[in-house]
Amino acid sequence: MWFSLEQCGLLLRDAVNLYEGGSDATAVGLAMLAREEMGKARILRDLWRDLVNNDRQVDGDEVRKKLGDHENKQRKAQIGQALRFEHGTQGAALLHTYHHASTMAEREAAWETLEDLIKPARKRMPVDRHKARMRALYVDLDEAGTGWSRPADMRDDARAHLEDVANDYAAMWERYQHNLDILAHGEPNLAAALARWTERPALLAPARPQFPPRARGSVRLYTLLLVAFAGAVGTALMRALR
Repeated sequence: MWFSLEQCGLLLRDAVNLYEGGSDATAVGLAMLAREEMGKARILRDLWRDLVNNDRQVDGDEVRKKLGDHENKQRKAQIGQALRFEHGTQGAALLHTYHHASTMAEREAAWETLEDLIKPARKRMPVDRHKARMRALYVDLDEAGTGWSRPADMRDDARAHLEDVANDYAAMWERYQHNLDILAHGEPNLAAALARWTERPALLAPARPQFPPRARGSVRLYTLLLVAFAGAVGTALMRALR
């Protein structure tokens, strides 16, 4: 678990450096690999829980099988979710209503409709992120089979990918690097094991792209960031002009 988290931080740092140097596609590819390492860390943590808390034996074949599914690693790496809506879309209007609602009923109605947008998007994310990694790193036939998909032509929002990885990694970094006392309340065995491992390598702080962001035209984006952590769900609303 720990070494995968360490590798996630290293890959994220290198992805941010590539992005700042103008290599957007390769930055996205590394960021998606960082996310896979984060998912791998959570899979290994769950296996460790079974081994220690439930006395269930885990063999190498099971570990390799669980770690070999790229989309599942992306799925396990989902801690938070950010949805970005262009100005003038239904999502942007709903976010504006939610943020500026004059009554609780109006706010709740906006939130219920937003949830209808959020659920399918969240379900698609592991597959979408795996496809983003493939587009970012490899030349291949396009989906229609009539042309070529080239990383040099990739038009994904690289900064958004990096910010999303950094947000999710930050949640794990904060929990395991700095808050063992808090971790001990929910996972005493894991907290004790980490405390005993005094020579474990330090996890890098989450790297993030510089602010202000590079200009991407005059598109106004409304962003919804959902953070799920330790069984609780918090929402933070931001309106950003990029």
